[in-house]
Amino acid sequence: MASRALSSRRTLGLVRRASSMAGPLAESLERLKQTDPNAVLQLPFWPSHAQPGFIAIRTFLAGMDCIQLTEVKWMGMASLRLHWWRDAIDSCYGSQDHRKKLPDHHLIQGLRPLIKQHKLSKYYFTRIIEASWSHCCHPRFADLSALVKYSRSTTYAGLSLLAQLLTSSEPAWRGDVSLRTIDHSLTHLATFLTIIRLLERMPHYVDNHNTHIVPSELLECPDEALIKFFADRYSPAPLDDSRGQLPARSLLNLVFLAWSELVAAREVITLDPSHRHSSTSDFRSHKNASRIESHIFSGRPHLPTVTIPPGLVPLFLAATPARSQLSKISKIILTSSDMVNKRRQNRTTDLANWVAQKPNWTAPFKLWFNYYFNKL
Repeated sequence: MASRALSSRRTLGLVRRASSMAGPLAESLERLKQTDPNAVLQLPFWPSHAQPGFIAIRTFLAGMDCIQLTEVKWMGMASLRLHWWRDAIDSCYGSQDHRKKLPDHHLIQGLRPLIKQHKLSKYYFTRIIEASWSHCCHPRFADLSALVKYSRSTTYAGLSLLAQLLTSSEPAWRGDVSLRTIDHSLTHLATFLTIIRLLERMPHYVDNHNTHIVPSELLECPDEALIKFFADRYSPAPLDDSRGQLPARSLLNLVFLAWSELVAAREVITLDPSHRHSSTSDFRSHKNASRIESHIFSGRPHLPTVTIPPGLVPLFLAATPARSQLSKISKIILTSSDMVNKRRQNRTTDLANWVAQKPNWTAPFKLWFNYYFNKL
């Protein structure tokens, strides 16, 4: 509660200081509270000059996420919405006369001056819009390379926009870390965040597209078995090996990949000389594979955090609530065989409600701790 109050007070202050954007920012913030509350919790830890841009960019990203979850029967509407967003972003970068014709939308009205102030790249906005439409139409990933490409076109592009909020005003924000190193670390962080978001959406993909998002290299069962794993409801008997353990292992492979990407992001940002890239065909070749396995199945030992330059912490704070989300998802998958025997419960409800919708009451403290102690 205290953290929420602090966030609200600071946000009201920045809205008053930026009077020309007060209306658009306030409306965007209210929207963000509904669509991405974890982003709102991170807001007070961003520099005051970057907070308006943070609100606008995270609201835009949340909007793109919502469009990606469009049901098949509403695909025509999703196409129209994405076309509108493409034109609206174009108008923000057009000539002065063209800008006078900006759509009367709170986010676009607030975004235009921020684009000029922080020199935000149109390329990233366009890339996110195009990738959102492509994923909306074809959510399945043929292989790991396709998943990584999607991550770079969405999550990484969003992180790059947020990074421009820092680089535009504070040259010393990154300490002694090079921009190339930061960019490399963000690619790993983006994959980590993307996998968690995809796992949370699995019930949507099964229910609305009759498909899943596990790349072929990670699958240990037929597609039908994994879809059945989520579609089965109120099963009177425990899952046998082919119906339960193999689909669960396929999902845990994705969980393993997510943790390994977070570890890789930590290695890169701390200039760990032992950091190596493994081939997609051997995703378990990470040097910390045994530690990651133990962390998934027992929660011990904890994967150690690292200390990073203070100016970088806001950019990497998204990893804090995401770690908690991934731990919850892992527990749901690991106990899936028991869950089907509980009355009125199923894996779809567990992933959709227990993880994606239930509030994480520990997030405010963890964000505060990682911010003040410069942890990733």
